[in-house]
Amino acid sequence: MKKLKIITNGVSKRVKEVRAGTGLTQAVFGAKIGVSVGYMGMLENGRRKPSQGLIIAISSRFGVDENWLRTGRRR
Repeated sequence: MKKLKIITNGVSKRVKEVRAGTGLTQAVFGAKIGVSVGYMGMLENGRRKPSQGLIIAISSRFGVDENWLRTGRRR
């Protein structure tokens, strides 16, 4: 099987941090934002880059700063 390239710039780490902070599993967290557990795994491992809509969904649903989620910097 072809090894997937890591494509994100730290956003995957921040998504995982948000999820871990909620105490939710990947399956439950993913269901709350409309993605599968498999996609959550790839997202947290940096194998998928979240869409703008997904960033907005996570920041809205879980009350995190959208800019921080995207860039790691607070406004």
